[in-house]
Amino acid sequence: MSSEAEYETRVVRSVRGMENRTISKWEKEGWEVVSQATGKVRSEITIRRAKPKSRLRAIAIAGSAAAAALAVVIVIGVISEQRSGNSDEDPSSAAADGPSEQQESSESAAPEEAPTPTEISEPEVSASNDPVMTPEGDAEFGDLLTLRDYCDPSIAEFIEKHHGETVAFDGNVSYMANHESYNTRYDILIEAGEFSETTSGGPAFQFKDVNLTSDLLWTDENPGTLGVGDKLRIVAEVQGEIYPDPENWNCLIYLEPVATAVR
Repeated sequence: MSSEAEYETRVVRSVRGMENRTISKWEKEGWEVVSQATGKVRSEITIRRAKPKSRLRAIAIAGSAAAAALAVVIVIGVISEQRSGNSDEDPSSAAADGPSEQQESSESAAPEEAPTPTEISEPEVSASNDPVMTPEGDAEFGDLLTLRDYCDPSIAEFIEKHHGETVAFDGNVSYMANHESYNTRYDILIEAGEFSETTSGGPAFQFKDVNLTSDLLWTDENPGTLGVGDKLRIVAEVQGEIYPDPENWNCLIYLEPVATAVR
């Protein structure tokens, strides 16, 4: 019998930039990383862990042992019967039948199936294969996030040029309030980078009229609550229908969530 460990394998997905968090969560449950493939928006991480001893194998072994015991009983019974009946048959021929039954029982035991990798799918982070803009990979978007004036005219130009496109960045919740009179829907103001109580600046992103459970498309466990200062990894689509009249623009960049994770 082979002494090599057998493994079960899974593939998990993570938003790009959140791989270490995902890996840490699975390592705590005894998994180890086998490989990692990084995409534009998400990464696929292959993990494995040793399989527990198969119950099927234990049953097969127990069945073989029972068959062997039964064969011995049969041999003893045949020998006793032959001796008491003064049969001319050689008892050794009956004894020879015992081990063959044991061997046949062992060979007929169902073999274990090879482990099949299972795929654990986190929520899809992109509905298309369009390029995703990040501050590291797109100079225009990177410069936008460094602006200090949240009403800088270049922000409106960016929205008009890139509406419908997908962006990904690290941000924080700078303000949130109930949407109109709803108790479970919110308007959430997002700033790029880390939260600060003393400084703030543009651009000002907003998730408008969203439910924290169903609309933010969490890629990890839903935190349940969200508040000012919370740090997020955001993948979202830039909305273009933000100002019918440029003179009355409210300086916000509205976003449609594609994937959200707590940093």
